[in-house]
Amino acid sequence: MQTLNEIPFSKAVKIASIDDKELAGILFPMGCLVGETIEKIQSAPMGDPIMCRVGDHFISIRKSDAQHILVTDKN
Repeated sequence: MQTLNEIPFSKAVKIASIDDKELAGILFPMGCLVGETIEKIQSAPMGDPIMCRVGDHFISIRKSDAQHILVTDKN
């Protein structure tokens, strides 16, 4: 299983789990649920944070937080 940091940009994947409960509580209202599709769109000029599409929404996630989001292939 990969983390959100490890996938390439423009690849849509599914959220498998978020291994930090506090972070999961913060991301839940933004639509980051297990099974939801997430896609890395771009990063800030210095590489952090990264912009992701979750459903119909765009969110910014710090790289340090993205390493706690485990993802699997969309299939």
